[in-house]
Amino acid sequence: ADVLINYETEDLRKVLKKEAPQGVDVVYDPVGGKWSEPSIRALGFGGRFIVVGFASGGDNPKVAIPKIPLNLALLGERQILGCFWGAWKMRDRNVGNARNIATMMQMVQSGRLKPLVSKVYPVKQFRQAFLDLSGRAVVGKICIGF
Repeated sequence: ADVLINYETEDLRKVLKKEAPQGVDVVYDPVGGKWSEPSIRALGFGGRFIVVGFASGGDNPKVAIPKIPLNLALLGERQILGCFWGAWKMRDRNVGNARNIATMMQMVQSGRLKPLVSKVYPVKQFRQAFLDLSGRAVVGKICIGF
């Protein structure tokens, strides 16, 4: 990714217009909800929108599943692709997934990939870690120290 946007603290539309006036090539969307349509609108001609999940949740989980006007795909020749990782992993018998994880771990070890760990919890605080994670009180990853 060339640009990462924190949609909670930044104006998504403004940042996208500034950073990619011609539109973005790919949107990886694990969030869904109210952020999906503006993200699709931000795609350039022929852009790809990858649906990974609906983590936005909410009081009614159905709100997390966006209703997208399909003319957005037609008019910009955009692609909307689903990425159902769990099913793919099972169909692939974990071969590709294991290869991807090995590649990712090499990138972490070499310093090319630096995951953001926002907090390390002692094992006795695992409940608080879960509450913080499910309550969206953390950014990036959390770890449980043993």
